[in-house]
Amino acid sequence: MGLAYAGLGNDEEASSMLQRAEELNVLNNMNQALVLSKTRVKKDI
Repeated sequence: MGLAYAGLGNDEEASSMLQRAEELNVLNNMNQALVLSKTRVKKDI
């Protein structure tokens, strides 16, 4: 969702969604682990 908002140019909402994804501590599968790692990398840039 965060990347979708970023693509639409809504940076504030994108940042909010990426923050929520990063703070989510439940990792049920590999896809969630990849999303979490990408949000942390994007935040550092």
